[in-house]
Amino acid sequence: MIAWLLLSIPEDEFKFAGFGPYGDELRSCYRYDSRVPNHKRIEPNHLAAVRTNSQLVGVARIARIETSEGTKALLRCPMCSSTNLQRRKRKLPPFVCASCRASFESPREETVPVTKFAAHFEQPFCDTPDAIPLSVLCKACPKYSQYLSMQRMEAEALLATLIPRFPKIKFHLQERECRNGVK
Repeated sequence: MIAWLLLSIPEDEFKFAGFGPYGDELRSCYRYDSRVPNHKRIEPNHLAAVRTNSQLVGVARIARIETSEGTKALLRCPMCSSTNLQRRKRKLPPFVCASCRASFESPREETVPVTKFAAHFEQPFCDTPDAIPLSVLCKACPKYSQYLSMQRMEAEALLATLIPRFPKIKFHLQERECRNGVK
C-alpha cells in the first residue's frame, strides 16, 4: 500500500509570509496545489497520515481528489525574488528574507496560475493524537526532507505501531474499489 505523510499547518501556526495556508479540513480534506512537490503522485486509495508541526493527527485512505484551475499569490523578496519570507512580530521592518537576509517593509506580489487539489478522506478518519513521535514518522519516509509538505512513507512500520492502539485503522486497509474504479 502506498502511504503519504502530509503536513498541515493551521492558519494560526503558519510562519511563512511567501504564501498563505491552504485551508485544510484536517479530518476530511487535504488541500494543495501544482507548485507543491509530489502533487502528481498522490492518488485515490493511497493511505494518508496527516500531521501538524507538533503531532500526528490521524490516518485515513484518500477517497477522491478534486481539481480546479486557479491562481496563487506569491510574496517575493524585492532583493532576490525568493518566497522564503518570514513576517516578524516585533522588529521593524516587518519582513525578512530567509534566503538573502534582506529586511523590508513589503514584499513584491506575484500571481501565478496553479491547479488546485483537494484530497478527500474516507470516513471515519482515524484520530491518532500523539501516537507516534514526529521523529519516528520522519524516519518512515525514505527520502525525508523538512522542506516538503507531502512525503512518501513506508506504510508497514507506521501501521505496525498504530494498529494495536487504534484497531479501526484496519478499515482503511481493506482491499476495495474506490468511486473512480481504482483499486
